Amino acid sequence: DPLHEPPATLPHPSLHETPPLLTPAQQYEFLELLTKGASIFGACEEIGCTQLQYTLTRDHDANFADMLKAIRETQGENVAARLYQTALQGNVTAQQFWLRHQPPAEWREAPTRPEGSDLSDEDLLDRCREAGLDLPPRFAARLGTPGLPQ
Repeated sequence: DPLHEPPATLPHPSLHETPPLLTPAQQYEFLELLTKGASIFGACEEIGCTQLQYTLTRDHDANFADMLKAIRETQGENVAARLYQTALQGNVTAQQFWLRHQPPAEWREAPTRPEGSDLSDEDLLDRCREAGLDLPPRFAARLGTPGLPQ
């Protein structure tokens, strides 16, 4: 029945061809758009390329990839600066976030070891006895039995 037969399909030619990489002019415009706050998707739309073309260009052009990385780092620095400004203006959430991720140097000192962490087992047991603490019978039995691990 011809009405119920699936339509004949031909492979789409673009599925078998690698799309062209971005030209140097397109790369420049793309990078400019990113520096002005555009998303990758938005920059692709603006210059008329596909995200696949962007990805292929990034993966095949080390200079383009390096520039993208540098722009991302700058964007992160810009956000951190704005967060800092917001914290200085009294925004408690921004202050907490900033201090959690950028604590002052004196807050970053090595953590101190808990008191007693350097005591030997015998010293610890002596302190327990001095404090009048009774050991559970199974531990007391092990401590008095030669050959068992202490």
